[in-house]
Amino acid sequence: MLLNGDEAIGMGAIAAGCRFYAGYPITPATDVMEYMTGRVDQFGGKVVQAEDELSAINMALGAARAGARAMTATSGPGIDLMTETFGLVATSETPLVICDVMRSGPSTGMPTKQEQGDLNMTLYGGHGEIPRFVVAPTTVSECFWKTVEAFNLAEKYQTPVFLVSDLAMAVTEQTFSPETFDMDEVEIERGKVVDENEIDTWLDEKGRFQAHFAAADGVSPRAFPGTTDGAHMTTGLEHDELGRRTEDTDVRLEQVDKRQRKVETAREQEDFDYREFGDPEADTLVISWGSNEGALREGLTLLEEDGYDVRFLSVPYIFPRPDLTEEIEAAEDVIVVECNATGQFADVIEHDVLERVQRINKYNGVRFKADELATEIKQTLDTPAEATQ
Repeated sequence: MLLNGDEAIGMGAIAAGCRFYAGYPITPATDVMEYMTGRVDQFGGKVVQAEDELSAINMALGAARAGARAMTATSGPGIDLMTETFGLVATSETPLVICDVMRSGPSTGMPTKQEQGDLNMTLYGGHGEIPRFVVAPTTVSECFWKTVEAFNLAEKYQTPVFLVSDLAMAVTEQTFSPETFDMDEVEIERGKVVDENEIDTWLDEKGRFQAHFAAADGVSPRAFPGTTDGAHMTTGLEHDELGRRTEDTDVRLEQVDKRQRKVETAREQEDFDYREFGDPEADTLVISWGSNEGALREGLTLLEEDGYDVRFLSVPYIFPRPDLTEEIEAAEDVIVVECNATGQFADVIEHDVLERVQRINKYNGVRFKADELATEIKQTLDTPAEATQ
């Protein structure tokens, strides 16, 4: 089969059980919606083309509150518009997948050109402190599998998930054998969904369902509409365990801490690891994320031919992300490669490990090429580190 990254995301969403998609056409994310249109209907799902991105995310939020696995996809300008509702998604603890297929920005930018400039937006966007997951597939086939994982993370931890791709991945078409996407390997985990047989455990002394119960792991019980004794409120205002608005200071602390605990629980339970290539014993460590993986893997071969041994870590999890402290401490030279001007992922890594890294950035709207990366890495290694910082 022939697929590009957007189509792989659409196929992954359907395989993961997504039954509602709302979106507004925008380059380079439109192919996600086009792929799902007609196909998801065969499984009882629905695609809605909304009048704008604000409507799209609010429709998806409503579907998720009703119990459907729901998703929206857009690019940077759409993420800007969706940010207010993103806060509501997180505060109401609604599982939702939001796909950002990045392009050159800011503003309208260059809609048909490559860039990885939205990392900070997906990590930090929104007022207040919002728990979230950020997953960034590194290959076209991973677009399928990471989409499945994104839906599972969203429902297991009742937290919004940013699925971050980019134009290079969106338009790259590859041929795959059907076995690459073995549907028998797809696992659907819906988290702490409770039915009539289990709900008594989560009722208070007055028989009211505690949809925001301050569980030790941060994850509350979830009852779909229509569940006997499962009726409850939810709001974007701070709320108590019943979902009723409150400004009680103790309850505020309890609910904020509870929402943050979900991230720590996920760190303990999930495998947020990197993909490794090249020479594991090399003194030179290259780190990257997203669609740069393919060019870097090819570049490793060129570097090896020229006598350069390199260890390459490709990171598909932006938050929570793997701790790279030991890997960086073991290396003599650390280079972070990404398609943006400021080195957003390099900044994150430096914050994590309290070590300076060297950077190779490209932001002219064109993806990296293997020979270009090999040359850039050699030049970086042959230049004193202080001259590159």
